[in-house]
Amino acid sequence: MSEAQATSNFIILVPSQDMCSDWTFSGEKGNFRPEAKPKEISDHPNAKFCWSNWCGAHTSSFSFHLIHSSGIKIRCKQFLYDLGPLSALDHAALYDYSPEKMSMFQIADNRVGWLGFDYRNKKACSFYSFGTNVELRVIEGNPSDLLMKELACSFVPYEFESLQGYPTFAQRSYWNRYSTYRYLNILTKYRPPSSLWKVRWPWFNGSHQWLSRDDHGIWENIFVSKMEALSDWSFNSICMLGNPRKPAEIQFLFYPSNGAMHFQLWIRVIDIDQFRPKVEGAQDVPLDSFSNYQPFDVTEWSNATTQFKAASRSAYGPHDVIFNRNNKIVLVHMNAGQCNTLEVMKKITDILTV
Repeated sequence: MSEAQATSNFIILVPSQDMCSDWTFSGEKGNFRPEAKPKEISDHPNAKFCWSNWCGAHTSSFSFHLIHSSGIKIRCKQFLYDLGPLSALDHAALYDYSPEKMSMFQIADNRVGWLGFDYRNKKACSFYSFGTNVELRVIEGNPSDLLMKELACSFVPYEFESLQGYPTFAQRSYWNRYSTYRYLNILTKYRPPSSLWKVRWPWFNGSHQWLSRDDHGIWENIFVSKMEALSDWSFNSICMLGNPRKPAEIQFLFYPSNGAMHFQLWIRVIDIDQFRPKVEGAQDVPLDSFSNYQPFDVTEWSNATTQFKAASRSAYGPHDVIFNRNNKIVLVHMNAGQCNTLEVMKKITDILTV
């Protein structure tokens, strides 16, 4: 596992020693999928189908099995979701089957996890911790919700004691290293969701460039300088899509300033003339759906200069706020957390618009 951690672009998590007393942990014999160049798949017989466009991507992941003393068997898969903003990134896998049965539970450090069912109608759990997506899927048996929650709450970094100096999102992103993978550029039938609002992935002529926090000129951006007033968040990376001289979209990623990386805050600035679907302004952008499921609450408010609309999955998030600013559509994404309330989002958007 140490070798896998040394070459992966995410932090590998394992159940704590206390939890392992009831589980047979196959982590040392787990399956590590190292990152590799995208493969050409145009001749693949299924290449015409939308999801097969992603088959050529060879992102890194780590998986292992956990066997409980009662015979229950669970598969754990971990990876870095680095395609870009997605406020529902910590539970997107649970929308494939009976999403109305999905429920949230609390984890330490203000984190949350999600219980539901995977595409096989098997009990599953997912959560986001230390910048890593973790999915737990039942292979054999029928564990109680309590057992699944206790297992999820026990996960800790395998060998990381401090995240100080950990590479930025831009440095870790697979899609930064392979930004010219051509299947990102020709997607027409299917574009992945990137918001609770209907803002699908806009690969503007395939040009997107990731930059880290120390790259020249980033700190001059007004959104970054305003966010410096919030001591809770620290700027990490930026992505520019489209023509670098006039980007169609700019994305700013912030992590909590305590360095734990349990949450993501994205600020996206999109040129309204290049926004898809074509709209007159932020107020016209419709809600999106995940596997035809759309349980999102909409809240509207305004300050002295700006009118805002927020889509929320629950009181703890995720929250997506959308508004107009200087002929741009601005989206602010925050994934779910015990302290990630709509009031926190209002505080952030107020700072961005004063």
